[in-house]
Amino acid sequence: MNKLISIILTAVFFVGLMSCETMEDPEIKNTSTWPLNGEYWVQYDGSSEVSGYHKIIITNTAADDGKSILINDHGYDFMIRSNADMESVTFDVADYQVNDTTSVSITNGQLMVDGTQTPASNVVTDSLYMEMEVVTPSKTEQVSISGYKYTGWPEDNH
Repeated sequence: MNKLISIILTAVFFVGLMSCETMEDPEIKNTSTWPLNGEYWVQYDGSSEVSGYHKIIITNTAADDGKSILINDHGYDFMIRSNADMESVTFDVADYQVNDTTSVSITNGQLMVDGTQTPASNVVTDSLYMEMEVVTPSKTEQVSISGYKYTGWPEDNH
């Protein structure tokens, strides 16, 4: 019995030794719309419907060509596909039809890398700004949206 245990332990040792093969670290690549991608806490100036801080999530499109982004606006609760210029880190869209009754235009969309400090933790993070026109059958609103990239610090959440 001791001989069998000794053989098993020796086999486990050699298998474990062989499994510790060293590998090079994988190369991590960003998508074509980085650093614009991410979660942002933003405020809406000029909106009669949205107040306080809300989350906007910006993601890449499936094309991954650096020419367009998806903006998931949790304040107005809609998703917009916008043009993007990653060289200047700007974005805009004209007359995007959100649904049967609402269209949106975005102008002056801009990301300022390390452009602000968060209000609670004072962490330096990216700043987001855009001007949005929301057109419905009953009204047209001109809204300025500004905020900062999510830092992960609980005190910066709203």
